[in-house]
Order: sequence, then structure tokens, then C-alpha cells
Amino acid sequence: MAHVQANTRTGWEAWPFSGFGTLGFWGVLTKILFVGAIFLGICYLLRYLFKPGGPLRGDDWETIEEADARRRKESEGSDKSDDNSSGAS
Repeated sequence: MAHVQANTRTGWEAWPFSGFGTLGFWGVLTKILFVGAIFLGICYLLRYLFKPGGPLRGDDWETIEEADARRRKESEGSDKSDDNSSGAS
């Protein structure tokens, strides 16, 4: 049965997704910037894929402007139906 000592260096100590360990200020800053760049890249990729007209966006998905217009129309219609129903009672 082999035992691995805790203080054995593996070469993965500075890996960006591991703990901060004994890194200095510049090591921590570099790691934070690298992880931030990865997340920013993922955000831009998703934005490209799902933007209006994007390759993975459904044809029946509405834009923000269309959703606002639909909500306005629905609220105007519900206000009128509330007035008609309360007047008929």
C-alpha cells in the first residue's frame, strides 16, 4: 500500500482551478485574471450562439422589444376586460 506524502510537489500547485496555496500576489492576480478570461470567453460564446439570428437561437424566440410590446398589449387588454366585467356586475 503506497502512501503519498502531503508535501510532495506534483506540478499542479499553480493550476488555475486549484486553491491559492502559497502563491504570491502576482500569482494570485494572474490566476484570477486567467479564470476571469475563461468565464468572459464562455459568455461571449453563448452570446454569439444565442443572439438574435444566432445559430442556436430558435426561430420562434422573441426579442426584448417584441416581449415588451406583447406585455403592453396584454396589460391593455386585461385592463379593458377588467373594466367591462366590473361594469357588467
